[in-house]
Amino acid sequence: DTIAETVGAGQVYGAGHPYAHPATGTEDGLRVATVDDLRRAHDRAFTPADTALVLAGDVTPAEARTLAEGAFGSWPGAGGSGSSGAPAGSTAPPPAGRAAPAGPPAAGTKPGILLVDKPGASQTALYVAAPGLARSDPDYETLLVTNDVFGGSFSSRLNQNLRETHGYTYGAYSDVDALRGGGLLSIAMDVQGPSTADSVKETFQELETVTASGVTPDELARAKQSLTGSIPGLFGTRSKTLSTLRTLYLYDLPADYYRARPGRLAGITADTAAAVARRRFSPGTFTVVAVGDRAAIEAPLRALDLGPVSLRSP
Repeated sequence: DTIAETVGAGQVYGAGHPYAHPATGTEDGLRVATVDDLRRAHDRAFTPADTALVLAGDVTPAEARTLAEGAFGSWPGAGGSGSSGAPAGSTAPPPAGRAAPAGPPAAGTKPGILLVDKPGASQTALYVAAPGLARSDPDYETLLVTNDVFGGSFSSRLNQNLRETHGYTYGAYSDVDALRGGGLLSIAMDVQGPSTADSVKETFQELETVTASGVTPDELARAKQSLTGSIPGLFGTRSKTLSTLRTLYLYDLPADYYRARPGRLAGITADTAAAVARRRFSPGTFTVVAVGDRAAIEAPLRALDLGPVSLRSP
């Protein structure tokens, strides 16, 4: 699964994009990195202008400020929004020192099938990915709703097809990964080796269906209810609260973002969901990565005629 995701991200984003390789680095880069490289990277990345201190617990704002000033008051460098008193997630512009978004995935991505050979593997890890959107994109929440119907939940069309109807997998799910500088729309599953090509075929059939006909009123209502009902869980524990507040800062969201989300979700219609489906789920934009036994799966995958089939290294 990790190999499939890594190869897929590299293909969709394109060489040189900062999201095209794992955050932990590459084998070649780690081999040659020096202590001086790490110091320079640290000095660039960790500055007061880029940083928010997020606390959740039995602490008052005044106590939090005292703790923060005691620990970080002498940290040199230009301050960001925190130094002016604006809360993380305020509507003020991002700090001047905040890194700019890296830009969307590379244009001209060529969909097809990338095959990574794992001789003798009884299962195939499938990762089907297309360029997504940045977290700030106006389509983001509508895409969440549409994705919930398509493959974002256990009752989704994708999982019901591949798991319940055909029994190819224990679970097939799609995900909207939206970051500051772009994102991926991805579909992931582990399938029985002999069912590899059939699983890809059914996946693309579901893509074609949602692109052509959107979602039903009942599906739309259930998806919006699911996303609205999940909001309290974002604040259910101190660690979840920390993660949620961190998200507000990272993506320059207003402090009332989640309080106002139910109202925004309620305003999403079947027509807007269908329009986003046409823009984001087009089958021709998706690349397939299959990590499995080449001898058993290559010929059936080629027979699908989804584009060029190329071999990749792990």
